Amino acid sequence: MEKDLEVVIEPIVEAGSELITIPEKMALNPIKAFKMDYMKGLMLKLEEEALSEKPDLSTDTSRKRIASRSRKVSSSKVWLLDKGAEVVQDAKDTIAKNREVTKYIEDFCNDLRDKVRKPLTDFEASEKIRIKELNEKIETIINMIDFDEVSPSADTLADRLKTVKAIIIDESYAEKTHQAQCEQDSAIKIIELKLEAQLKYEADQAELAKLKADAAERDRLDAERRAKEEEERKAKEAEEARIKAEADAKAKAEQDKKDRLAREKQLKKDAAEKATRKAEAKAKEAAEKAESDRLQAIKDKEDAERRADQAAQAERDKIAAEQAAQAAVDKKRIDNAKHRKEIEADMYNDINRAVAHFGETAQDIADDVLDTLINGKIRHIEIKY
Repeated sequence: MEKDLEVVIEPIVEAGSELITIPEKMALNPIKAFKMDYMKGLMLKLEEEALSEKPDLSTDTSRKRIASRSRKVSSSKVWLLDKGAEVVQDAKDTIAKNREVTKYIEDFCNDLRDKVRKPLTDFEASEKIRIKELNEKIETIINMIDFDEVSPSADTLADRLKTVKAIIIDESYAEKTHQAQCEQDSAIKIIELKLEAQLKYEADQAELAKLKADAAERDRLDAERRAKEEEERKAKEAEEARIKAEADAKAKAEQDKKDRLAREKQLKKDAAEKATRKAEAKAKEAAEKAESDRLQAIKDKEDAERRADQAAQAERDKIAAEQAAQAAVDKKRIDNAKHRKEIEADMYNDINRAVAHFGETAQDIADDVLDTLINGKIRHIEIKY
């Protein structure tokens, strides 16, 4: 009789160690061992031993022990799943049932692993939240040195300094108490330096504004004085300009009278010269026209004679062209008739050769003629499809 699967489970915790043992040896016939009832018993035993130690989260070492025990459960799962895979490989006839068992092992061990690690997982999650909240509180202190304005006013800086000093650094900052205190001290120092610089800047700006106001008043008085001096200068220049304008107008009137008399004298002289030139031009134009008419009459006569000669030559050329064209037509007609006779003779000869062996029926003759035409045996005839 075959022996059942043996699983050796050592104590879950050995002195001074965090060893969660897993099955270490399988005997013969592992197929019988990989049954649900047997494996459920093994999983319950593994769960009992894995959870036998109460979780301790007070120290880093104890937290690591929890993580180590959780990993050992995963190692047990992997080892058993590997054995289950061997069973599936070796015993294909029970593969469906073994898959059910291995799925059970995987789900059970995953749940057990998560159950073992849950206290540590919950602790780590709460620690992340706590650290995040502490970092946000410290970030709030750090951001106190930032302002929406590029150069905040002294009042804004004083209010911010009061706000930063009002922050209480107590035990709620836990291990980040020292960092929070350093950031608060740094923020206070930076804001105090900014406040001191801003107070000096605003005082300087007030002094500068006063100096600008005094300068503006001096500029206004100077402008009034210059405006008055400019007004007096313009009045003097206007009077001088009036006197000069009157003198210029009188001199211009006298010069205009002289210019008018000179223009009238020149116009009379120009009119007399223009009449003389016009008469001379008219006489010259009449002589040139008479000569032009004589030359044009000679040219017209020569053109008429030349056109008559050209018309006669054109008529002669037309008659000669018509005669040449008619001769060409006659020659082409003679040539075409001769060419047609030659082609007809070739076709006649080819047909005679083709029908020399025809049968007696009309169908035979038609078939032979068609075959002769298709095969191109008659010259000058081509079938195109």
